[in-house]
Amino acid sequence: MQLRYFIYVLATACLTLIYAPRLAFHTTMICEKNENSSLEYLTDKDLLALTKQSVAYGLLLAFIPFTAAHVLGTRIVVTISGFVAASACAAYPFVQSYGYFLPVFLLRAIQGAPLVTLLWVIARVSHEWAPKKEIGHSIALLSSVYQLAPLLAPWLSSVMCSWGDWRYTYYVLAVACFLVHLLFFMFYTDDVSKNRFIKTEEVEKITQGKASGDDEKLGNIPYVAILKDVTVWALWIVTLGYFLAILTFLQWGSLYITQALGFPVQTAGASQALTQILCLILKCVLANRLDASSTDASKKLKVAFIVVEAPALAFLAIAYYSSNEILKLVSISLFTAVHGIAVVVVIKTQVLRAGKYSHILANGNTATVVASLFVLPIIVKYLVPTGTEEEWSRVFLMIGIIVFVSSIIFLKLSTAAVPALWAQLRRVSVENIEIQ
Repeated sequence: MQLRYFIYVLATACLTLIYAPRLAFHTTMICEKNENSSLEYLTDKDLLALTKQSVAYGLLLAFIPFTAAHVLGTRIVVTISGFVAASACAAYPFVQSYGYFLPVFLLRAIQGAPLVTLLWVIARVSHEWAPKKEIGHSIALLSSVYQLAPLLAPWLSSVMCSWGDWRYTYYVLAVACFLVHLLFFMFYTDDVSKNRFIKTEEVEKITQGKASGDDEKLGNIPYVAILKDVTVWALWIVTLGYFLAILTFLQWGSLYITQALGFPVQTAGASQALTQILCLILKCVLANRLDASSTDASKKLKVAFIVVEAPALAFLAIAYYSSNEILKLVSISLFTAVHGIAVVVVIKTQVLRAGKYSHILANGNTATVVASLFVLPIIVKYLVPTGTEEEWSRVFLMIGIIVFVSSIIFLKLSTAAVPALWAQLRRVSVENIEIQ
């Protein structure tokens, strides 16, 4: 097996195990409450809401210093993030045993801090290790963290709660997180040509058509030129629309299925799992088509985006207008699965457009995630006060409008999926740049 495939899998495992502890809490908190009904952060409604949102606060606080993380390089950033995530995960049962809100809130905020690396790492690893004709595949695999973690965390939590002790959920995740990040540190290099495990033939394949040597060094990052690029703003706007939609159904999907549609918890769990599996399959199909096609990159990516989002919006419309609970369930599941693969098109456009600066655009993507995590609870609180189908229909309408408008902006304003002039130069004089 060629080394880059091992790197893709290893990086995906790292990201999945950073993300999983955040999701595990939503299952283990049920076991925690059954074990000790006096826990203040679970019994008080306002404290519970803050505890759930604590991860977002950690992500927000980590975001500003993380914008300079490129100085350390991918290998060091991922390793440090993994060790922090593993330590916070292992410490949770101990901190939880005291039953107080503040220590739990602070520890979960620490758990949230490494999440700032997810989109950044997807962009960096794809740029540094994927051949140009294989970028779609690498993005599809790396972004599968958004499907693998929601599958792994609830399953592991349920098993540990049923067969043993919920605390082992965090111990298992912590050990696994530490080990895979240790392997990442051993095998990953920011420069593939300096990796002692890789063959010369594979280095040539990965670097073919890419800048090398001094041209690949970041130099002075052209922030002003990046912010003047209309395509960059189109990418950030469509990413905001993507995460507002996907996080709504990841965080409240089960609640909608059980509370509004009246299905049992088992049906909600099976639906969520099948949705993530379908999304994974569709990602692989889309990535294969994108990498195999010889069509102009800009045209190919825009057509692919339309092919993805048009049926996704149709499924959402069915869920909005239908009065049949089963049809609503199927439609929402299909929307989540199909809309979920749009991230492959968006990140591939970003990597091709920004090249060695793709991680800077990824920082903007992370900002949209932070915004979504803070805005969505407020929206859901006011649009869905009692959890009825009618109230959830308002959310569907809002999500549909957001996805539609952001998609139009992306299709109209993203000018080219080719390296911008500011991405081709090591040192940039903004005054002399004409944005492509």
